[in-house]
Amino acid sequence: MKIVNVMISRVMGGIEQAFLYYNAAFESLGYEVLSVIDKKSAVINEVQTPKLSIKFEKYNPLLILKLYFALKKFMPDMIIVHQKKAIPLFKIAAKMLGATIIGVAHNPKIKRLEKCDAVFSVTQNQKDKMITQGLKNVPVYAVPNMIKIPAREPKFQPFHTPIIVGTMGRFEPIKGFCDIFVLPSLEESFGMVLLEAALAKKPLICSDAAGPNEVWANTGAALVFERGNAEMLADKLAEMAANPIMARNMSEKAYRHVKENYGVASVAKVLKEALDKVTKEEIQYPEQ
Repeated sequence: MKIVNVMISRVMGGIEQAFLYYNAAFESLGYEVLSVIDKKSAVINEVQTPKLSIKFEKYNPLLILKLYFALKKFMPDMIIVHQKKAIPLFKIAAKMLGATIIGVAHNPKIKRLEKCDAVFSVTQNQKDKMITQGLKNVPVYAVPNMIKIPAREPKFQPFHTPIIVGTMGRFEPIKGFCDIFVLPSLEESFGMVLLEAALAKKPLICSDAAGPNEVWANTGAALVFERGNAEMLADKLAEMAANPIMARNMSEKAYRHVKENYGVASVAKVLKEALDKVTKEEIQYPEQ
């Protein structure tokens, strides 16, 4: 199967990292991949597949033709788009090439997704929410975010005195950065940063926002509190801080949870199942 994987942003964040992991998953499945990125993309040096770099500007006929002739040389079966604003442009190219276009929904907003032949949602909860919002005529499949598992498993680091609590948008596993990682989001589609922290074997505390709740609730690998409930968060922090043995056990369990369920190899299987359904036209449309 030939796949075009599209990311037209110029920054580096969670969605851009997901784009790179999709490439890794596709290659592990033996698919031929062409990455399409902006000429000023922050991930341009991170892309390991053959790539096509184009200066993406506002919608115009010349850009469509340029994109069409560039992609015609590759003749993709599937075009995977990670940014919704790029969907209209690549929908035209897909139609001209006879390819299937799939939008990856990294948040629950459904604008432009109705133009896709299928949609991949990062969680089941988000999938249900999008259908409720009106995305009823496009098949939606739950395909979680994934992460590269390190070659060497890290060791749990004992707590500092005083204990350091970390919370941030991206987690870089710098030794000694924090003892306990907290994600207190009121809204969160997935919570990629929790996977990153788990792979660094940091004990996790997160809110029950839709994404983190689906990934971590009832796993025994993280403490989950009611979003917006500061008192409950304080209790969870006190519980974790007072029980370093529990913290270590939960960090080990979190590492295994991510490795077994969200590593590139694991999610690649889920991704293949979804692609096979789209390819074979075994499409299950949401109930009206």
